[in-house]
Amino acid sequence: MSMTFFESSSQMEQKKSTQKRNQLLNAALDVFSVYGFSGASLDEIAQLANMHKSNIFYYYENKESLYVEVLTTVLQKWLAPLQTLESELEPTEALTHYLIQKLEIYQRKKMVYERSIQKLN
Repeated sequence: MSMTFFESSSQMEQKKSTQKRNQLLNAALDVFSVYGFSGASLDEIAQLANMHKSNIFYYYENKESLYVEVLTTVLQKWLAPLQTLESELEPTEALTHYLIQKLEIYQRKKMVYERSIQKLN
C-alpha cells in the first residue's frame, strides 16, 4: 500500500515539474521573442514564469541552453504538420493543407503571444 502512495507521489512530482518547465519555456519564448537572445534577461523570464531565477538553473545550465530548448520546441511544433502530409496528394494541394494548418496554429497562438507581450511592456 505504501508503494502505491510513493508511486503516485512521484508521479505528482513529475507532473508538477513538467508543468513548471513548460511554464518556464513559455515565459522564455515570450521574452526571447520580444528582446532576442542578447536583450532577454533571466530575471525577466523568471518573473514572467512566476518563479525565482535560481529555479531556471534547476532545469537549464545557462541562458543559452534555455534558448536552444525554446528554439527546438518551436521548431518541433512548426514541423509537426509536415508529418501529416499525404503522399497521394498533388504537391500544391499538400502544401496548401500544410499552410492552412500553420495558419490555424498561428491564429490560436497569436492571442496568447499578444497577451504575454502586453505583460512584458
